[in-house]
Amino acid sequence: LEQMLIKYIPSHKISFTDSTQNVETSENPKNNIPSEVGKYINQEIGIKYCAYKRDMYFEFLKIYCDGYKVKSQQLNESFSNESWKDYVTYVHSLKSTSLNVGGVTLSELAVKIEKMGKEFLATPNDNILSLLKEQHDELMNLYQYTIEEATNLLHQGL
Repeated sequence: LEQMLIKYIPSHKISFTDSTQNVETSENPKNNIPSEVGKYINQEIGIKYCAYKRDMYFEFLKIYCDGYKVKSQQLNESFSNESWKDYVTYVHSLKSTSLNVGGVTLSELAVKIEKMGKEFLATPNDNILSLLKEQHDELMNLYQYTIEEATNLLHQGL
């Protein structure tokens, strides 16, 4: 993950630290993490995933919001076409990116759906397929609500 971040994030936005340093002072960025937990986004978790760098967190949050249209279309199309392998892949991606910005609830639902999808792919069965189909609308609604909250955070510049 670190290598991917280094590859895609502009070099002026990256700083390296000695991982042996763990001093908790008022200057330590860990002390400046907002403890606010929104209904859909936990900023504290998102900022932790960004090495406690608020600028990086908001960059990721913007990328997450910018990807909503394409990602939601991919999810809906693969679901409608019953392309379950693709659907599971898109759900997996949503799970990871949502957790990275603090979208814990959405990520947890995606974990559940991904597990069901993998089980269905391994052993197709109508019961699992039915459960999988029942979860899709909830996933998409939760994704929309998470994006709305993320967009609000970006506008507030928290």
